[in-house]
Amino acid sequence: MLIGIFKKSRVLTPFILILLALLLWADSFIFFTHHSLPAQQAAPLFNLLLPFIQNFPLLQVIAAWCFLIIQAFLVNHIVTSRNLMDRFTLLPALIYVVLMSGTFEMMSLNPVLFANFFLLLALNKIFDAFPEKEIILQVYNVGLLVALAGLFYLPALLFLFLAVIALFTYTVGNIRGLLATLMGFATPFLFLGVILYLADVFEENFSAILSYQGLLQVFSHSFSYYTQAFLGFLGMLFLVAFLKVTFGHFGEKPIRIRKRFHILVWFFFIALLSTLVMEGFFEIHYALMVIPLSMFLSVFFMEMKKNLLPEIIFTLLLALILTGKLARLD
Repeated sequence: MLIGIFKKSRVLTPFILILLALLLWADSFIFFTHHSLPAQQAAPLFNLLLPFIQNFPLLQVIAAWCFLIIQAFLVNHIVTSRNLMDRFTLLPALIYVVLMSGTFEMMSLNPVLFANFFLLLALNKIFDAFPEKEIILQVYNVGLLVALAGLFYLPALLFLFLAVIALFTYTVGNIRGLLATLMGFATPFLFLGVILYLADVFEENFSAILSYQGLLQVFSHSFSYYTQAFLGFLGMLFLVAFLKVTFGHFGEKPIRIRKRFHILVWFFFIALLSTLVMEGFFEIHYALMVIPLSMFLSVFFMEMKKNLLPEIIFTLLLALILTGKLARLD
């Protein structure tokens, strides 16, 4: 039923989305005292934010929920305004909200949530670059936004590779563009370095980054049965959606649309690769993959000819999330 409602553009659809987001986050609002921010972590911008928010758990949940809604509409804007879908719909926003509500740890302020915001802005800039003949400013901004994402959550720094891949996807061999991307990437580090040095905390933050030990920790982490089931379900769903969308939807689209689709594919695999370098945040790191996954799934559900099958799949996803919430209460 929800898929059918969100496929069409109605006046009440945004309000239904907000209501659903409130329901999915109800346990987080009720048990807000169960949330805890990391006492120490290497990303310097999140460390600067910690003293202002760590003693206000309810405010953290409220701010995270508002941040989620903003990101959901941003995802929707990127998909619909860049012609990845044939007509306007709030389906991408719906799927983003649901997938970002998959674990309790995700439903409060955390570094990955901040990283996703800047990565969404970077992706929007990447898609803006295609019609431009002179893309130096665009790719500079992409590099800068990726760096900001990484300064909130270090594994997001790997998306510099996405910026470079996008540059060569749109303009083969553009050395000026590559230099602009790297300069944009370096800019936040230079400004932050000066600020930390003047505040006499540069050495402390630099040591924290150097002591980062996230390499291959994912293989030694023990995930809960729910998390394994949730991530396994998403993995299978992505594979089916990827194959269906690749061979059934984008194959005959104009080249600008196909290039944007290729960028989304690279986005997903870089996010997947980043799991090899995550330190902590194991239950929420998957959120980096939610950006391309929500876009793939929205196209997948929109293009399905049968109305019942997408509803069944989506209901199973909601039932799995609800089961995880109930299991946590035991």
